[in-house]
Amino acid sequence: MTVSSHKVGVLRYAPAVQWEGAHAEQTAVFVVLADAYGARGASVTWADSRSSKGLALTIAAWLDEFSSRLDPDQHPEGAAPLINRMRRLGTSFLAVAAIDNALWDLRGQRAGKSVHALLGSHHQSLPAQGASRRELGLASAESIAELMHDAKAEGLLAFKLHLWGDPARDMAGVRALRTAMGPDYGLVLDPMGRYRLEDAVTVGRCLTELGFLWFEDPISAEDHASYPALTSRIAIPLAGADALLWSWNDYAAAIARNAPQILRLDPGRHGISFCHSLAQLAEAKGLRAEFHSFGPEPSSIAALHCAVAQKATSYYEVCHPQADFAVPGIRTPSTLSKAGSVSAPSGHGLGLEIDWAALEKRAEWIIAVN
Repeated sequence: MTVSSHKVGVLRYAPAVQWEGAHAEQTAVFVVLADAYGARGASVTWADSRSSKGLALTIAAWLDEFSSRLDPDQHPEGAAPLINRMRRLGTSFLAVAAIDNALWDLRGQRAGKSVHALLGSHHQSLPAQGASRRELGLASAESIAELMHDAKAEGLLAFKLHLWGDPARDMAGVRALRTAMGPDYGLVLDPMGRYRLEDAVTVGRCLTELGFLWFEDPISAEDHASYPALTSRIAIPLAGADALLWSWNDYAAAIARNAPQILRLDPGRHGISFCHSLAQLAEAKGLRAEFHSFGPEPSSIAALHCAVAQKATSYYEVCHPQADFAVPGIRTPSTLSKAGSVSAPSGHGLGLEIDWAALEKRAEWIIAVN
């Protein structure tokens, strides 16, 4: 049963939590695939820029060309030649992910199963690690500590920091925050590729001393050659690379050289098929995957399904507060429990609860083919 119709639209919305000013607009791209019997699969892709309409046009053009050849029941193998052609022609990974994830949702809807069940479930729930967009704008360790105490009170069992990108200042910050949060609270540092190799070694040794969980993307993801050197000089596990600059072959090469030891993958923006296949490859080589899910909750839910389907995954990443990345009209099965965990989704497909009538009116539809 192939896809019989598709829609692509741009969603513009004001998040409930405002860090950048009252009613600061966010944008996401919404993709809908349907079969002849009325089953619908949907995905939301983070496209928070003025190029969101261009991304939607790209997705719509590809679907206009080949949607009638997409069979969700044969996904991902059946769509692989078409998606590989998109990649060969330089199409944005966001466009590929939007189509891939909508196909997974439609396959699950048709099968009456969750996506993680289709992938092979391994967890009933996962502990939650937090990250906050607000932290990126805070200038002192004291203000960040206040934010983290709020996150801990909400139930989050770990927290990922980004800090300021200055090694000396960051080391002072992580020492202060370890003291503020206590010796047992889970902490991660992600400098977003802003360190030089020698600085990363120094900071990495500091994080080992402080009992951080892992060290994420300390150097540029484009500096592939330095990852083995950094891994050999620090004891803390090195994670990379969620900057979305690596191809499948780049990740596979990293797995082969055992550096980094943790793959940081983003199913919402790279696609479920891409990330799940790499996570399985990593696991076969004794490494693990941790899934990046910082973005709109309906996009991040793809990461929850991949994480639940991966044996060696420690946390599911959620935004603090979760309302910061909620999209009006779409409810996600990623509620944080009082115990600090998120349950495996029980609904069909991705498990999104969509107010279709509201979104039909609110989305700026780029194209609709029937």
